[in-house]
Amino acid sequence: MIVAILVAEGFEEIETSVTYDVLKRAGIEVLTAGLKQGPITGSRGLRIVCDIVVDELKASALDGLIVPGGYPGYVNLGKSPVVLNLIRTMASAGKDLASICAGPLVLEQAGVIKGKTVTCFPGTESSLKTARFSPQRVIEDGNIITSRGPGTAMDFALKLVERWAGYETAEKIRKELVV
Repeated sequence: MIVAILVAEGFEEIETSVTYDVLKRAGIEVLTAGLKQGPITGSRGLRIVCDIVVDELKASALDGLIVPGGYPGYVNLGKSPVVLNLIRTMASAGKDLASICAGPLVLEQAGVIKGKTVTCFPGTESSLKTARFSPQRVIEDGNIITSRGPGTAMDFALKLVERWAGYETAEKIRKELVV
């Protein structure tokens, strides 16, 4: 199992780091994929260096893709034709697309959530033109998994572990993390 977390200037630190950490604890291979080489700064100033540049990602090598929110991180991801094409390719192949906060708006831009039930950051739901909004903390609809924001990052990450590594693994990690 190999998944990638997309990272752009202004990414949401909690959503990115919690998801990365929890997935790694489950034994899932996680790549951080940046829009550029070198350090990328989050919305609160955290700087990270990604494993790979998005241009080098191959949808065929990935089992899942994660789109965090953060402002202007999600805007920057949505402006990237490479990101939008990667999302479309993953969706066409039936691979999992996970997104949190305002990240589902990038999935909307890519045109892959038509008719799906999704959730997103409070106040951004009016930008969902083709999907049905639900206020739940985490929603799964087929290959689309979405969540509300920084405060739901742990729920989101554990749902991804459950999906990709099994319920028992998710429960073990939940217990170890005192969730």
